[in-house]
Amino acid sequence: MVFDAGKTLGGSLGEMAGQGAGGMVQGRFGDIAGRSTMTALGAINQLVFGGGRLDPELSFQFYIEFSSLVTSVEFKECKGIEWEAQVESFREGGNNMHEQHLIGPASFKPLEIKRGFMGAHAEFYKWMFECVDPFSRNSVKRENFSLVVCSDNMIEVARFDFYNAFISKWQGPSFDAGANEIAFESMTLVYDFFDFTAGGAVANALKNKAGKLLNSARGFLT
Repeated sequence: MVFDAGKTLGGSLGEMAGQGAGGMVQGRFGDIAGRSTMTALGAINQLVFGGGRLDPELSFQFYIEFSSLVTSVEFKECKGIEWEAQVESFREGGNNMHEQHLIGPASFKPLEIKRGFMGAHAEFYKWMFECVDPFSRNSVKRENFSLVVCSDNMIEVARFDFYNAFISKWQGPSFDAGANEIAFESMTLVYDFFDFTAGGAVANALKNKAGKLLNSARGFLT
């Protein structure tokens, strides 16, 4: 009974906060802000009042948004989100039992994305052409883009932001007259680095705002 009451209270708090955040920004962005805030606070309240259960995210609930490149954000697959540091190993004189290890430079692996091939859209092909065109006088076009992870009702719960990306490989669809499946195109994107925002962009902004308010309150009390 206590947990049920906690869930009800948590849901109400999340809904109230979501409506407040949605009112700060009008239109589509206000709706996104409100729903994202509701999801973030609902998860916190569920953790506190609802027994502490938080389920893993679903791998098929995501979309990718580019700063200026594509009109479609629906992709079938995205893989290769990887951050790895080199490890330098050496032997210490007199120690024959084990090696010593030092952490070295880190690197981010290329990202592979795939989407349904649409004959009316050629954004990625054109991007690849611009990157390798020997007669182009323009520098290689770089894009910032985000992979947005969503809940089962398509509300943002986390995001990966990729910076200074360019395309290094474009693979067109495979055609088979005897097949009965959708045609796909796939791309490999090289980027400088990525950031991960747990809870999504709106939740992170609210967390920073709440931290500043808490610090201000502490300074006032002391």
